Amino acid sequence: MMYVSCAVGNIYRNGAWFDDPKLLNEFTNGSAASAAPEVCAEIYAPYAYQRTPPALFGDDVEAVRRVSAIAEATNRDYACGPASVLVRANDACVSRAVIYMISGTETRIVYETHRPNDRSASAMRHESDIRLVDDYRKADPFIAFFWLGSPGSMNYGHWLVDDLPRLCALTELRRLRPYARIVIVTPDSGPTHNQVHVDSCAAICASLAVENIELMFVNRESKVFFQELYFASPVTHHPVMKSPDAMRFVFDRVDPDEVAADDLPKRLFIVRGWTGRRDLANQQEIISLLEPRGFRAVDTGAMSFLAQSRLLRNAAVVVGCMGASMTNTLFAPEGSRIGYIAPQGWVEPFYWDLAAVRQHRYAACYGIATPQEAPPWEKNFRVNPRQVSEMVDFLEEASVL
Repeated sequence: MMYVSCAVGNIYRNGAWFDDPKLLNEFTNGSAASAAPEVCAEIYAPYAYQRTPPALFGDDVEAVRRVSAIAEATNRDYACGPASVLVRANDACVSRAVIYMISGTETRIVYETHRPNDRSASAMRHESDIRLVDDYRKADPFIAFFWLGSPGSMNYGHWLVDDLPRLCALTELRRLRPYARIVIVTPDSGPTHNQVHVDSCAAICASLAVENIELMFVNRESKVFFQELYFASPVTHHPVMKSPDAMRFVFDRVDPDEVAADDLPKRLFIVRGWTGRRDLANQQEIISLLEPRGFRAVDTGAMSFLAQSRLLRNAAVVVGCMGASMTNTLFAPEGSRIGYIAPQGWVEPFYWDLAAVRQHRYAACYGIATPQEAPPWEKNFRVNPRQVSEMVDFLEEASVL
């Protein structure tokens, strides 16, 4: 199967292309260009930004050096990102978060749903397999199907930054289809995550004053065919690029009328429940260290989506173990101070990049991992309290909190 792209001349007009240049050239010529989905509107412009070098702490000097080197390379190689557009595709099939366009005997993969950074989490279907659909949705003048999903939709953090910002496209979709019921099609992620999807979509739709909306959850492995399907191209390039406008949209539109509450803490330590992976062995010791400095230990895993966003909106300093729950720092106001605790060997620029986009002061403290058979991001670890204290000192420098 061949790829087809969504309006390459528009999306990548600032040069934010992170794949083979020959493929980009193919998209601008011949049948690939003529088979492209119809562009309805631009929802986010191309963007560019630089990240302040991360402040790194930890006893393992070599591990800190590797993180610093990755950060330097990220700033060099990923300084600008593409636009995002709302498009309409005819005869499209969605499976494993990949969109396929079917025309006669030809099937094409929509490139923006199967980029190099997506492919490890979204195995491609065979051409003959994709035509054996499980569900068929006819075009309906009174229904507009809008795909909202990505390879990481089942992860809370990816939902917040990769998917939710694309609801901005609903304003344009409502303009195009003023009388239609908009059906947001999204991967079935289980009861807990599905509730987050419902609550977050409802909050943004209410803020946009877009009504007559419903969610349709589909099995990730199913092959669902739509005679007409709308979707928005990506606003992120995991793990190193995020549209600042898209992140600001989520901050502005989720609970925009919420005001600072005196009963919510300004300093947070986001704790992790014990899972057997990435457990902080001396978490209680760190709690005892931070509480005298005004931090309140909070487990956001038991909180509703809106409760989490409200908690972070009131925060000035946040410390927590690197992981999906810390993506809630998206809701922390600009100028907030964010400190991450992580096992050595986990080189993860995602959160540093998020801090740069949201204009937060960023620091990370790396602890010694246990010698268990697991990838670095799943290893249990112990962090040096002195290093954590030094990280908090850095976060508080030149600030009035």
